[in-house]
Amino acid sequence: KLPARAIALISHPKRSIRTLTEGRVRMHPDSEFVPDLLRGLRYGRDPDIRIRCARLLEDYPTTPEARAGLREALKDPSVTVCFRAAQSLAGQASKDEQEYVRDQILATEPSLELGYLIFSLLLQQESTGELLVDDELFGIFRQLLGNDDIFLSGIAGSAVAEYVFRSDVEENLDTLERSLPLVLVRAVGGVEFYPQFARFSPFAETSLRRISGQDFGNRNRRAWIEWFTSNRETFQLVR
Repeated sequence: KLPARAIALISHPKRSIRTLTEGRVRMHPDSEFVPDLLRGLRYGRDPDIRIRCARLLEDYPTTPEARAGLREALKDPSVTVCFRAAQSLAGQASKDEQEYVRDQILATEPSLELGYLIFSLLLQQESTGELLVDDELFGIFRQLLGNDDIFLSGIAGSAVAEYVFRSDVEENLDTLERSLPLVLVRAVGGVEFYPQFARFSPFAETSLRRISGQDFGNRNRRAWIEWFTSNRETFQLVR
């Protein structure tokens, strides 16, 4: 049994000590570690410390304080920490974890936090192989396609793309055929970089492949811009 004070070593100046400590703590999870992990997640002096704490808090999915701390971390100034917290919130995609993420999406106004919550939902959907975007969420995400933030509109576009591809929705498809590829190409093309680009753009590219039937392999992502420019007037969604 590791003492709770062992968590302090996650903040050690040497990365090797941090890694060793994280491995040992993961092997011996204990609810006594949660308060110190939460302190590290909130106040860790560099992103590496906060990422490790977010990763370890995933082992406590039934602890309300751990879940609340991860939800709060979606406001972290480091994009990498936010993505790690979103991944921990997605967890193993249990029914309880799915319900929590869905409830948080419904309760959150359009913001970067909402974008990370949608990312959690898509990770759960990928893990389970089930369509988790229902009619209510589809309506919310569709409205977000017009958001000015490239990440938020792009992640909403990925969710809409999954819903359209897997469901039998027929209403206003012509509108989606104009707006959906635009927000996804904008998130992938690299004409304008944004903080979440490195982590999210491969996700958006997968959605583009799905709804377009196109795959440009290892070519520069600008290939999607060229494709969209040539096909925007005649594009039809692959169902």
